Amino acid sequence: MDAGNWEAAKDLFAKAVKEDPNFDMAVDGSSSCPGASSPDIGALASITAAQMASHAEASVDEAETAQEAADAEAASMAAGGGG
Repeated sequence: MDAGNWEAAKDLFAKAVKEDPNFDMAVDGSSSCPGASSPDIGALASITAAQMASHAEASVDEAETAQEAADAEAASMAAGGGG
């Protein structure tokens, strides 16, 4: 992970979890590993404040959209809509 090769790291964690689903360190690593499109360590060193803000805003927007969908699904289930 230190090299910034997120795809390889996530793949390695996934293999470890497949081998032993109770391997907590691998489960944690897999869930906390950034996506393949995330910048590597070198790119983070040269990122501007505006780029960081833009990336953060996009991540928050994505999370809010996912939460809205989950809330709508929960409301539908609570109302007996069955999803």
